[in-house]
Amino acid sequence: MSALLVVYGMDALSRACREASDLLALSQRKGAHCETESSLIGIVIGPDGADPVAARSNTCAVLESAGIQDVWTLLWLGFPAGMSAAQRRRRIVCGLDETGAEGDECGVPVRFAPVFAAGADAKAVQAEIAYLSRGCTRLLMPAVFQDPLTQRLMVFNGSVQ
Repeated sequence: MSALLVVYGMDALSRACREASDLLALSQRKGAHCETESSLIGIVIGPDGADPVAARSNTCAVLESAGIQDVWTLLWLGFPAGMSAAQRRRRIVCGLDETGAEGDECGVPVRFAPVFAAGADAKAVQAEIAYLSRGCTRLLMPAVFQDPLTQRLMVFNGSVQ
């Protein structure tokens, strides 16, 4: 099972990362939703008040969710057995691209920030970002890294959210 953080507006991103990290850490301490890789595969940021993944069709199954209404939602997703985190990220990005992620009526686009485990192989991360960029450059934001012990999210420049 993988998680996807959905944030309803750029203004809520810092708060969402902080609070979702706390929820993931609590979940980890209780032994729920554990994986060997970073369980959070990405962050989807949509226009204020809009659900950027509401229109997705056959991307994956939402198994559980938690969050703060109109601020953020953490979705635990089910994918076919044997899919790697990279394949799951690709499926999310393709789903966002197919469902009209070009933006709301004001032209505010949906964005996707891939999340990798802190300490992940730099070449593998670069290769994954390059793959995700093909045809979907307008969706991608800088990578975010997740500490596997604390679940804290760190933006690309290294500051903790």
